[in-house]
Amino acid sequence: GQRAKIGLSVDILDNLVLGSTPDYAVGRPDIPMAFLSESQSPDFEDSIRVKQIWAEWTPLSLTRIRVGRMADHWGLGMVHNGGECVDCDFGDTTDRASMLFEFLGYESLWFLDFPAEGATLRQPMAQLGQAYDGSQADDVVRWGFTLGTVQARTAFQQEQRKKRLSKGEVLWDIGFRNTFVSQDLRARTPLDNATVPNTCTAGNDPQNWAFECVEFLDTDLDLWQPNLWARLEVRPSYRTHFRAELEAAALIGDMKYSQGLAKENSRKDFQAFGGVLQLELTHGHMQFGLE
Repeated sequence: GQRAKIGLSVDILDNLVLGSTPDYAVGRPDIPMAFLSESQSPDFEDSIRVKQIWAEWTPLSLTRIRVGRMADHWGLGMVHNGGECVDCDFGDTTDRASMLFEFLGYESLWFLDFPAEGATLRQPMAQLGQAYDGSQADDVVRWGFTLGTVQARTAFQQEQRKKRLSKGEVLWDIGFRNTFVSQDLRARTPLDNATVPNTCTAGNDPQNWAFECVEFLDTDLDLWQPNLWARLEVRPSYRTHFRAELEAAALIGDMKYSQGLAKENSRKDFQAFGGVLQLELTHGHMQFGLE
């Protein structure tokens, strides 16, 4: 099979109303009004959007390495939903480096995400040059791992699953995901900070500040996000299909300095729990569902 490949997800003219981006501008001497427009301009709204792009390498048949911007989906999608259906407009996309292992019908994914790099810097009003991460101290670090049964991802695996169901086999899947999030410092935006120079709020891109505009505040954030998922699927007859699927998740942790001042006791604790259960029965052309 393929050892290395590039994955790409692109939206072309997605949700774009025909004729909604006329090429004109009030200050243009050639086309000052919309009724004079002879073309469509992508300046109003991007007609092509690159949502995901990643590199994938399979050094061994049971090992897969991925690096890039990719969808993040787990279980029923209650917490992590990749939004990869044909007509989906939203979804979780993350910048990630990951490694997947398979062994004896089980798999484990280990990942390191880059959800927020904090302040990025470049010279104000510069037209050339590359923005860069101002500091590692304000980065949000997210990493974790999953452990569960092997999922049917390829067309061949999905076809094999259908054959097993057609034979009346009871198929079950289970998985557990552990995610850890931490952040030591966070960058205060110029608009929220009256002590920074006025030049910091004079129209500069808020994601690309000058170095003297950045102020780091204490945070000391630590979060744990466990997530359990299970699915039972059976086809007792040719016309009957039953599926039961469960996802339960929690968010537990604390932020030592929610106000950004280390000398003040502004600790915040986080505790959140949630779950969803789906039951689905299909018989012939009739379908019953409960969530």
